[in-house]
Amino acid sequence: MDEGAHTCGECGRLRPAEGACPHCGAVAGWDWPVTPPPTTGPATAGTTRPGPGTPPPAPDLSAGATPAAGSGSGNSGCGRVVLVVALVFVVLMALGAIGLFVLFRSVGDAEVNFDIDEGGTIEFDGSASYGDDPVLDGLWDDCEGGDMGACDDLYFQAPFGSEYEEFGDTCGGRREPGGICDQ
Repeated sequence: MDEGAHTCGECGRLRPAEGACPHCGAVAGWDWPVTPPPTTGPATAGTTRPGPGTPPPAPDLSAGATPAAGSGSGNSGCGRVVLVVALVFVVLMALGAIGLFVLFRSVGDAEVNFDIDEGGTIEFDGSASYGDDPVLDGLWDDCEGGDMGACDDLYFQAPFGSEYEEFGDTCGGRREPGGICDQ
């Protein structure tokens, strides 16, 4: 270990020999359980210091004094962990809400029937097809005529699981389902 560094008695990390610990703010001095400097000379004559493994004495708060900043139990990072967990929770909730919005938006006003078989597979009854909706029929015709933007519009406006949706998703039968047609 470097002569100018010591192990902090509060957080156990390396810190400079002088000044407060940059990690937990503990006030500098000699550290437990690192062996303290020798107790010789007139300033320390007759005094004893705890040896390795001895915990530091409790602060004297009898005169209304308050403990020094960072001299707590070493749990200063606990607040950060709680904050990160709360932030992750909020982000996941927001993503869930967006997912539900997209799901219900794609369903629109159409009636969607589905069954769940014993294996857990969901089967949709996409009963809406060409001829059921004049607006979607117009988008179908434009998509079939080569307007890739109309194919995308048809896919996004069609009821979930319908023939309209499938036709728009395949860009009018020009490719496999998935992706954007108008690129």
